[in-house]
Amino acid sequence: FENGAVVLRFRFWNNK
Repeated sequence: FENGAVVLRFRFWNNK
């Protein structure tokens, strides 16, 4: 489990 990957995905979803 990587925190960086989660943050990146969260930011992508939030951008939508």
